Amino acid sequence: MSVNTSIEGRNKLGTATMLVHLGLMVSGMAAVITGPLAEDYKHPDFSGYSLHSWLGAALAIAAVVRLWRAVAGPVEDRFYSWIPLSAGRLRQVREDLAGLMRLQLPERPARQGVAGLVQAMGLLGFFFMAMTGSALYFVLEPGSKATGLAHDIKELHEVGVLLVLPFLALHIGAVITHALCGKQYWKQAFFIAENDSGVAGGCNQGEKS
Repeated sequence: MSVNTSIEGRNKLGTATMLVHLGLMVSGMAAVITGPLAEDYKHPDFSGYSLHSWLGAALAIAAVVRLWRAVAGPVEDRFYSWIPLSAGRLRQVREDLAGLMRLQLPERPARQGVAGLVQAMGLLGFFFMAMTGSALYFVLEPGSKATGLAHDIKELHEVGVLLVLPFLALHIGAVITHALCGKQYWKQAFFIAENDSGVAGGCNQGEKS
């Protein structure tokens, strides 16, 4: 089975892939937003913590599904197909970064170049949050302050936010930038028919590789 790496097919990743993406996006952002509410875990009324826990459970499920697809799912979803670890893929990342310094948007196949690096960073952050959050759920005793192992896992869980926030900023920024350039890639995430319309005098994009 071949990997779809055409630029024209960069947004045609399949319904299942986009559903998993949507699940990660919605549950991940909801978990980050409700994170501060979970600080009421030490009080008798810990409704904020309960809400955050349920959203975290949804994120954990989405993360597990994504991990399964990365190992045994469609070829284009498997990590070895796009994670930028080889010399050639790292060279693409450097080329894209150099182009961005010249205000040129990369034009590459799906998940290639700097886009693959950003997605890898985001998945790492979401996986880390889901793993530590799940562990915290089983060791934390709501209604009392976290101590010992629960406190240590809680500190690690908060590190996950520091991994996810830069990813969200870069990912959302890229989506907005492409939209301003006439590439409405965000529509596929919500299963809206995409109709690219180039902006007059639009963005100066890098050459296709």
